[in-house]
Amino acid sequence: MDWLVEYADKLEFLENIADQTGNLPLALANRPFLSDFAIPYYNVFMELSNQRTAGMNGADPILFSEIAVYLELYNLRDLPMVVEIIVECDRHYLTKQREQLNGQNVNTKINSKRGRGGSLSRAAK
Repeated sequence: MDWLVEYADKLEFLENIADQTGNLPLALANRPFLSDFAIPYYNVFMELSNQRTAGMNGADPILFSEIAVYLELYNLRDLPMVVEIIVECDRHYLTKQREQLNGQNVNTKINSKRGRGGSLSRAAK
């Protein structure tokens, strides 16, 4: 899940780099592969995740009602523990995403206090 949060939106770019240079970027080399057991759960999570709403603080959680509708629509009600697995994946995804956003906010605050020379100005110290 960590790889997904960090690199999923950069996958095409990373693959282009590999194709153009013949060198495999480290992010692609470290890409995890799913077991046959995990693939259906991952697919459900990704489909639902791509449909989620977002607010000022980033992505919103996937709603139970959205999971239920998806499972009904695609006749996946018998997939063992699907709701629990999707909710846990979502919880982890949201935690990692918020950690990234908080890190970006800290960097933005630091950069906004920097003087023209690139170091912290006296007023910001």
